Amino acid sequence: MWGFAVSYLLREAEPARRRRTVLSAIVLFFLLSLAPWASAQEEHDKPIPILTGNIGTFSFVTGGQNLIDTQINPVLLVPLGDRWLIESRAEFEGQFQRPPGGGPYAGPVDKHVDYAQVDYIANPYLTVTAGRFLTPFGIFNERLYPVWIRFLQPDPLTLPIRTAPSDGAMFRGGFPVSAQANMNYALYVSATSIGIESVDAERHVGGRLGFFFAGPRLEIGGSWQKTLQDDRKNAFGFHMSWQPSKLPLSVRSEYAHAFEGSGYWLESAYRLSQVRF
Repeated sequence: MWGFAVSYLLREAEPARRRRTVLSAIVLFFLLSLAPWASAQEEHDKPIPILTGNIGTFSFVTGGQNLIDTQINPVLLVPLGDRWLIESRAEFEGQFQRPPGGGPYAGPVDKHVDYAQVDYIANPYLTVTAGRFLTPFGIFNERLYPVWIRFLQPDPLTLPIRTAPSDGAMFRGGFPVSAQANMNYALYVSATSIGIESVDAERHVGGRLGFFFAGPRLEIGGSWQKTLQDDRKNAFGFHMSWQPSKLPLSVRSEYAHAFEGSGYWLESAYRLSQVRF
């Protein structure tokens, strides 16, 4: 059909207008031929629910007794249009070992919901979250907890400090403050339990502020939280993450202080990129 239309225009057009007519016909044909492809691409890019997660198994030997720690973390993501997202992560962790008299491995399995939240992307600089969410105190709890991300198997000793899931609302985002620096922030309030068992929520408010410098590839920041019940005490912490551009090295560190205690952790990883295997 389109080949006939082009050849007909070539025969009937005047020589002075022939090139413009041919060019117009080719452009029209090209645009019309792209229409089904564009429609198919829009269908392909349509948000769809995703079920993902990770599984990890660790073995510890203490006093000749082998302990197998297994973690399963399913993650569900349900986008609703371009601005809404429902996301949730659960954790199943079992510690299995043989009984003293021998026999198959057995042990308890702990089950709980890490987060179950609704996100609304208000604009490129603000996302509003409601539900149960990971408390943004420090960076390990939110960014490094999954076993396939962290450098080392054990949890840092400071992980229990003010990182229990929060039930409430959170405002978070980021924006550039200069050509070489970006700022990220998170403000949250935990009001009451939303009916998810296994983790008791408490009333508190807090926030985290961080700055990323593109030149040295360095992020530094701090966290603060105030409990709104019992003694109404404050907690604070600092974090750092550095990936130098001239070395295949990553360094991460945190410090946390609260009425439960205080501590810090430091970990690094060096990629043997110069070694050929």
